[in-house]
Amino acid sequence: MRAALSQALHHTSLRAAFGKLLRNQPLMMNVLADMALEVEAATALSLRLARAFDAQEDEAESQLRRILTPLAKYWICKRCPTLVAEAMEVHGGNGYVEEGPMPRLFRQSPLNSIWEGSGNVMCLDVLRAMAKHPRSVEFLMAEIEPAFGKSAVFDRWVSWLKDELQDADAIENRARRLVQDLALALQGALLLRFAPDYVAQAFCATRLAGDWGYAFGTLPKNSDFESILRRAWPEHALKPLTEAQRHRVFEFRFSLCLCVSVVNGCEIHPRRRRPRLLRRLVEAGRRQHRARGGAVHRLGPPRRADAGDPAEGPPARSVRRLDARPGADADYAVAAGAAA
Repeated sequence: MRAALSQALHHTSLRAAFGKLLRNQPLMMNVLADMALEVEAATALSLRLARAFDAQEDEAESQLRRILTPLAKYWICKRCPTLVAEAMEVHGGNGYVEEGPMPRLFRQSPLNSIWEGSGNVMCLDVLRAMAKHPRSVEFLMAEIEPAFGKSAVFDRWVSWLKDELQDADAIENRARRLVQDLALALQGALLLRFAPDYVAQAFCATRLAGDWGYAFGTLPKNSDFESILRRAWPEHALKPLTEAQRHRVFEFRFSLCLCVSVVNGCEIHPRRRRPRLLRRLVEAGRRQHRARGGAVHRLGPPRRADAGDPAEGPPARSVRRLDARPGADADYAVAAGAAA
């Protein structure tokens, strides 16, 4: 989740549209701030669980660890795919192509909710912990109570949650809702205790009071968007790139294209710029590819056929064969057809 948010913040800090950076567009600020709230709440919950694992000899922490492990896994894993999908949308078409990191993050985001226990299994495990270790609920509520009095919305939520915990009627049918509400209560408590007020109050207003839509980017208008974004993405990361930094970014992106082309058995046309070190890497990759019997092709502008030589045939479109090994014609035809 943090990786997806970082990618979205980085992209919007450099990409401009309609006269200013995407990060400074009001609606985009709402989307990014909403995602930052979700990530901070998930981080706070994860670190609290990690602290419980550190205190192996503490009885209270052991009881808390028993109920908090499936609870945190369920809720964070459920929120992750939605947030990663929103971060991919922030990138536009660039977030969909395989050359970037977002497709991998998007594919892997649902996995944690599948392996090591699906969502239903985690919720039933929370109920099992409540039944076999009743004190675990006491220690969980003890972790929530220090935040009492910091937010009227939070106080009402916890009071209602205590009544829900006392109701055992059809508890398995309500397991997902109950676990979700427990997770939100603990996240709210941790943010009220340890996060800035503008973060905690925005979280409570949206996740607990219901002043929120069904998608990211629906924070209320009185939210402190700028402060939330500044906390999620430090100010030094928002400074414009210098000319030298822009050049390094260009060289990195160009190097990435070269590496991808070498993996595919191709090389960028030699008239294009490329660093000296990458030239050596490209040549090494071509030699290894040829040693395995693969065909190496060049991506570049079409080569015009000589009009006076009909045997030359039609011009190769954007792919030219560099080797003449036996059987390379079939590979060349496939590559040329794909390029066309």
